[in-house]
Amino acid sequence: MTLVWIAVALILCGRGGGHSGPVRRFVALGAVAAAAAAFAGGDILAQAIVFGAVSVGGVVLVRRPLLGYLQRRHTPEMLSGARR
Repeated sequence: MTLVWIAVALILCGRGGGHSGPVRRFVALGAVAAAAAAFAGGDILAQAIVFGAVSVGGVVLVRRPLLGYLQRRHTPEMLSGARR
């Protein structure tokens, strides 16, 4: 099962495009953590719990500071997309 988790992580890291880059990276990190749990001998339930905890925990813990940083960096004259 370790190789399956590593393959999932590699697929998520290698996939280009889309707007869910940061979330996808945390899910890939969760897959790596689940691979470590599988390597340590954890059953499939333990692997799934580790995968979910790391994936969701990463998004929850990093989202607020990241949004605060981006809002502090934003100035009114910065236009993008259709507004530009």
